Amino acid sequence: MYCIFMHEVQTAILHLANEHNLGELSYQEMANLVEVRLGYNVHKQTAKHHFEQLLKRKMLTGSKKSGDVRPSSTANSGLLLSLPIMGNANCGEALEVADDKVQGYVQISKRLIHVDSPAQLKRLFGLRAVGESMNTAAVGTKKQPIVDGDIVLVDPSFGGNTKDKYMVAVIEGAANIKRVVHDPEHNRVVLRSESNKKYPDIYLHEDDLEHVFFAGEVKGVIKA
Repeated sequence: MYCIFMHEVQTAILHLANEHNLGELSYQEMANLVEVRLGYNVHKQTAKHHFEQLLKRKMLTGSKKSGDVRPSSTANSGLLLSLPIMGNANCGEALEVADDKVQGYVQISKRLIHVDSPAQLKRLFGLRAVGESMNTAAVGTKKQPIVDGDIVLVDPSFGGNTKDKYMVAVIEGAANIKRVVHDPEHNRVVLRSESNKKYPDIYLHEDDLEHVFFAGEVKGVIKA
């Protein structure tokens, strides 16, 4: 399985390597250019650390000594997707606060992601699962469970239809991964846990849905 967890500074440096010969840049110059991309201060030692990590992972080739550092064939192969990790989502009690800040990136082979179209691939983002309330779920074409520490692949463009889908539901600031079950007979929607442990479902009146934000449909799982 080809899956590399990558810090957002490393992703920014890789993008820079497609525009500059990094071997000709000082670490301070590299940090300054990364700052422009990310919008916050980056120390030159931080840039140096992540630059060296990319060399170690063979995502960059060359050396500072030679004055020539460029993306490796692996980095430019088009095989990898840079998936943004947007925070955590609960597979347990609703305690984890939703956050729309990018916390890092995962470099993952596109062959490991089953999507309906190339456009869907570009829309995906990741959330790290917290808890065990979905450890018997059957997500995606591989029918995978979600366990603590897994990264779930989320498509924000699901067309508004949530029935019997695994969704990320944001309720009162907390992101929850549940299967959505519509129960019109009782005027309610159930956010169902699927686990071999005892986790409560979440019961909502149909009118409560106007206060629930469905951030996207869970399309797959990257196992921890």
